[in-house]
Amino acid sequence: MLALLVGAFVFLRVPFDLPPSTRAPEAGQPPAIPSAPARAAAAVPADDEPPAPERAARAARPAVVTPPQGPYHFHPPSDVGLQPLAAHDAPVAELLEARLDELEDLGAPEATTEVLYLLGAEQQSAFAYDVAAGFFEAFAAQEACDVTCEEQAPALENAIVLHRATGNTEGALRSADLFEKRFERSHPRAATRVALAAATLDSRTGAERLERLRRRRLPPAESVQAEVALGQRLRGTDAAAARRAFRRANRLWSRHGGEQMATSPGLGPTAWAAELGRTREAVAEARFYEADRRYQRTRRMAPPTFEGPPREARVNRWVRQELRPWLARRMRAIERTERDLDRVDELGLTRQSVAVAARRGQLYQELADTLARLRLPSAVESEDETIDLIEQPRGPMYQHLVRPALERFEACMERASQTHHYGEWSESCADGLARYLPRYRLPEL
Repeated sequence: MLALLVGAFVFLRVPFDLPPSTRAPEAGQPPAIPSAPARAAAAVPADDEPPAPERAARAARPAVVTPPQGPYHFHPPSDVGLQPLAAHDAPVAELLEARLDELEDLGAPEATTEVLYLLGAEQQSAFAYDVAAGFFEAFAAQEACDVTCEEQAPALENAIVLHRATGNTEGALRSADLFEKRFERSHPRAATRVALAAATLDSRTGAERLERLRRRRLPPAESVQAEVALGQRLRGTDAAAARRAFRRANRLWSRHGGEQMATSPGLGPTAWAAELGRTREAVAEARFYEADRRYQRTRRMAPPTFEGPPREARVNRWVRQELRPWLARRMRAIERTERDLDRVDELGLTRQSVAVAARRGQLYQELADTLARLRLPSAVESEDETIDLIEQPRGPMYQHLVRPALERFEACMERASQTHHYGEWSESCADGLARYLPRYRLPEL
């Protein structure tokens, strides 16, 4: 009964909006084990605390989870994290106190190990998350254990989450290193989660962590996620290596069956679907990166400039040999970019769907803007109609460029509504629509 209660007590998940707490002890120093009188004194409510019934009622309320903020990221329901525990759950608290009192005078190494585990649960229940993480870390580092050995890896993974939630990056990386050292072989799926989390925190050796991870024998779905994480990490420092990582992820996705690829063994249907969903999002990021590189090359295709006296023969030759071929090359580049963006949309609705639609609209809008800024030798009559078509504000060039841009910007807003992914991409689409459609303009104050 005690094991069940403590297991449920510890391994619930913590939200991102955690209250501040006391820092954990320094590395290598396990937390001091408080005596029973000290624990009893700490349990006495302060004068300004609400009565016990009100505190219990507060603790029973569901936690409010704040979705992670940031541009270009869809905000789904938050991934299940460690939830805070009811701080005054009397039956569990009494069992913990009774067990701690029993173990306090035993002196055996196994008893000390179990004390660390139970104290971590007790501190977590009191919302002292960083202190709880320190106890869990010390518990997982012990060699002597009895029935609690199987709880060491989950407790250490919880310590990483708790350290991250309280902003203790150093503590999270220390726990991650201990996890890699002790549990990489016995808990491979958890080791992958830990390595991915640590790589995002480690500004100095994050890429090295991901390189070690991708070289392990991982299930295909986890291999894809590791390759994409490595590519994202390298894109600002080594673009060629980032592209190689993204291409490896795409090959793995295609080679292993896409949405039907294998994941870690033993997952139930819900966990399997969630794992594949994360993998599909990772592949969408990799494909969008490639498509965006082509988009950047397309938008840098500068138009030709007319130089010299605008005599009719020279203008006709410039239009025929420079302007029209440039327009044709630019339109072919737009088509190639759209095909690359199609590969992202083939994966279905993802976090990148809004960005894809925004880029599609920008392809046409930016060409229209480029032509509008082009200095044309229109003072001379030309037998070629290209210049006249460009200069007409609502003529064929408008139909071929601005209207497609508006259609794609509207699709962008629709995808933002479907995914609740409002940010820089959707704002750029709204700005593009507001240039031509009054209903998208903000009211003047």
